[in-house]
Amino acid sequence: MSVPTDLLERLAGSCAALSLGEPLFVAVSGGVDSTVLAWALHQLGFRPTVVHVHHGLRAASDEEARQVEALAETLGLPFRLIRLSLEPDPAGLAARARAARYAAFEALPPGDIALGHHLDDQAETVLDRLARGAGARGLGGMRARRGRYVRPLLFARRAELEAVARAAGLCWAEDPSNHTRSRGALRHQVLPALEAIRAGAALGLARSAALLAEDDALLSSLAEPLFTEDGGVSCAKLNAAPPPLQRRALLRLMESARGEGAPELSARHLDAALLLHHPGAVLTLPGGYALVRDDDTLRCLPPAPSPAEGAVFTWGLWRVEADAPVRARSPEPGEQLGGQDLTERLRAAGISQIFRRYHPVIERGGQRWVPGLSLSSSSRGVRVRCERPAGPSVPGGGPFEATI
Repeated sequence: MSVPTDLLERLAGSCAALSLGEPLFVAVSGGVDSTVLAWALHQLGFRPTVVHVHHGLRAASDEEARQVEALAETLGLPFRLIRLSLEPDPAGLAARARAARYAAFEALPPGDIALGHHLDDQAETVLDRLARGAGARGLGGMRARRGRYVRPLLFARRAELEAVARAAGLCWAEDPSNHTRSRGALRHQVLPALEAIRAGAALGLARSAALLAEDDALLSSLAEPLFTEDGGVSCAKLNAAPPPLQRRALLRLMESARGEGAPELSARHLDAALLLHHPGAVLTLPGGYALVRDDDTLRCLPPAPSPAEGAVFTWGLWRVEADAPVRARSPEPGEQLGGQDLTERLRAAGISQIFRRYHPVIERGGQRWVPGLSLSSSSRGVRVRCERPAGPSVPGGGPFEATI
């Protein structure tokens, strides 16, 4: 059976529109969509690294990993296996697996990461978000490019990908979870019922998503003036803006800080975000992040970090570099420094309330150093440097240096 060339031609156009280049990674779960994507990219002359995430949650995981590795070997492509250690507790398992998977992707070297989502996935996404009360941003579905993540197969139907896989002699695995949970019901019950009522319903949903994504992009650009120079959202400007711009500013703030793999937000979270009227007000978000009002600015911050040790490491919002291992932790309740309350000293130093639990206390050999507050010096000590890089909704801080 000959392989249809139409898909390859359309994929080439999609890759060109996405400015896809190399280095390039392709995430292959073993399903038909990502398997065909890896094969098709190779046919077009790309040489992506095939990345497989082994979740270790099903008995078939080992065989699926071997199958993906065999595909890479057959195509002559580099292969990288990433093993995750996830608690099998079913509560929130899908969201935890997704977050861990994207965290693993983020640890990959620079380069675009191609994902195998297709048109039917897009239609299911639109239906799911519509049922949860999403606006144009959510109903715009999965974007073809978001940062380093690209989805070049959003034009293709699943049936078309299966036909190409059979013609090319490719093997793929079916994830049993595709038949369970709400997405399984949308795929196997709701979408087929819609297609029976109106032929081409999936195509129509995907087209609506593309149009709404264009509208959202325009409205998002109009919401740019609501942001502060350091990446937060100005409460004064937010209150004066019309609701469509308010929603887009808040969504962008929360999405950019939480990253690609974070659990999706609901309409309830967005409604609650608009009610943070007082300094210090906090809205807890899925994944442990929090939307916090810092005086007249809204910021989205990660969970407070646990203590960590090392010579060069990231602790929460801070980068720590030392000549020898040190320990970083959050200030403790009631902690004193130089005979004064540490929290009060942080306040006097201009460190706002919401950032105090993220401010490091550096320890080594019984000595403490709080960047920006207490400096010690010793010719026999260890040099330590701390800096808070500017990021989404987080202003930069430091660098601070000391010898402890």
